[in-house]
Amino acid sequence: MQVRQLAGQHREQMQPLLDRARAAQDAQRKAVDAVPFDEQQVRTAAQTLAEAQAEVAVQRARLQNDIYALLTPDQQARMQKMRADREARMKQRMDRLQRRGAPRLRRRA
Repeated sequence: MQVRQLAGQHREQMQPLLDRARAAQDAQRKAVDAVPFDEQQVRTAAQTLAEAQAEVAVQRARLQNDIYALLTPDQQARMQKMRADREARMKQRMDRLQRRGAPRLRRRA
């Protein structure tokens, strides 16, 4: 129950941050696509986007930390194992993609 409450609070806090990040991403895209090119506008838009993304990342990490603190030691261990398994699967996928892409790169060269 406490996890659900935390998640609900998190959702309420995250929505404005996600909206800000989406708006910043749109602004950056427009700045990059603008003609004529305005370097300062692109840099400003990129910085704004980076700041918004950082806020989203901090909020997500805060929620994960708060949830982790509610778990029993056994649940914490299972959660860590799940994360490690997910990372291993991601690495395997990336390795497969790189192996598939390597022959194509060699053929073109």
